[in-house]
Amino acid sequence: MLKPVTLSAAALGCALLLTRTISAQKAKTTLPLSAAAWTADLRSYGYMDQSVEMDYLYRLRMTHTDVSFLNDQEVVDTFEAIVEDSPKTSPPHYHRQLDVVILDSATGQVREQLSWAAPHYNGWAVPRADGSFAVFLGDRLEFYSADLHPDQELKLNPPPLGQRFVIWFSSSPSGKTMLIQYTSTDETSCVWVTGEAISSQQERCEVPPRAVVSDEEVVTGHVVKDDAGVNHTKVSVKKFQGPWRTLCDGPRVDPCGNPVFLAEDRLVLRPGSRVLFSLERTDGKIIFRSPSGLEASDALNLYAYSEKAQLLAFPVYELGQSAYSIPHAPLTPPFDGAVVYDVSRNKQIFQVKSNEKTGIHLPQGLAISPSGDRLVIEGDGILRCYDLPSAQK
Repeated sequence: MLKPVTLSAAALGCALLLTRTISAQKAKTTLPLSAAAWTADLRSYGYMDQSVEMDYLYRLRMTHTDVSFLNDQEVVDTFEAIVEDSPKTSPPHYHRQLDVVILDSATGQVREQLSWAAPHYNGWAVPRADGSFAVFLGDRLEFYSADLHPDQELKLNPPPLGQRFVIWFSSSPSGKTMLIQYTSTDETSCVWVTGEAISSQQERCEVPPRAVVSDEEVVTGHVVKDDAGVNHTKVSVKKFQGPWRTLCDGPRVDPCGNPVFLAEDRLVLRPGSRVLFSLERTDGKIIFRSPSGLEASDALNLYAYSEKAQLLAFPVYELGQSAYSIPHAPLTPPFDGAVVYDVSRNKQIFQVKSNEKTGIHLPQGLAISPSGDRLVIEGDGILRCYDLPSAQK
């Protein structure tokens, strides 16, 4: 889970820079289309799209939202809201608020809503493998048990607000390991968190900025020049205490896209392509390659994965209609739907189309339950849950 955040003292706030856009060709499939098992409108719980008049790419960058499963029984959605101060004043004053809504995965009924004031930092909820979760609030982490009781607060040590810097936040798929990097013009400091404690705090971070972590490894991309002076972007991986190994190298910007851990030793890469991706192990073994008929650009890293069921979901866009290819991106993007693959058999098992009937227009989140029986798609503040067929049929 990657969360880059830019902070500015003058604004007394931060803008989350999420850039997760995918384009792809229409999937040629005869799979039956499925209706949503349930929908949940988060706008009735405080979700507000602050950028409805902005174009597609800008909306994606400005709308901070995420959906995932805490376990097979619970879906958790995280979003930010701008809330008017109380008591009300004239002119009105507002503050930034992080909301976490937990829903029953079978019915979509809201079980709990938690909120945190976050005036200076963006925040994020981090689901953990045991059903508990952590909340990152920029200057601290708060830990909650599976029954939603607060367990512990962990203070972090970010640079002063008067100093302009960028926070890069990465957590492992299990949620046990977190890396928070604070990058200014000259240097990057970082904090490593293991479990519920700081395991290391480095004034000069030992890994380059924008690193991605699992519980045992770290992946990073960096630019190097060859003998001819040509820039190469190299993606490398290493055990926490081991040497770096190159996963991908190419004479262009982001030849492998932005690596994303989907499981402990499995991540998404784009070797030599901006339009195709692969699911690979960190030892280089390829588990799945996206079909050429589902061409996906790397503007948005949006995937959902169930390691237990070996299912991978990703969105599909109309051919040639990625946000990158549109001079003035429309308010309603050419989103064509989402597909789910059984990666163990390289077989598509499910699709959902974008149209007025399904109501899906702007995908901002995808999640598959751990057992692989449900898919949740989030867009414009509405969650839609679909029952998935057995991957082994």
